[in-house]
Amino acid sequence: MRRGKPRPPLRIWQWVVAVLLSISTLLGPAQIAWIDQRQAQQMAEQELLTHITLGQSVVRGCITLSAGSHIQRDMPEGAAEPAYEPAESGRSGAE
Repeated sequence: MRRGKPRPPLRIWQWVVAVLLSISTLLGPAQIAWIDQRQAQQMAEQELLTHITLGQSVVRGCITLSAGSHIQRDMPEGAAEPAYEPAESGRSGAE
């Protein structure tokens, strides 16, 4: 046998709190997915600003770059600086 009185029904404000909590648990993952998608889109836009695919072969001195090569061009004005060290550091391994 069960003792005591049955629990009273929820009040209106308790229903509102319960509904808001359930909605907020669904919005968290949706917000994370939206932010991830937005960051991927921004990275793709930055990639378009910093890299070029050659349409035809280009000769630079004694080097020939074939058509379809991907090259990195200079950073556009106002863009973030690259986070890596440049390949030309002025040092050689034989020093």
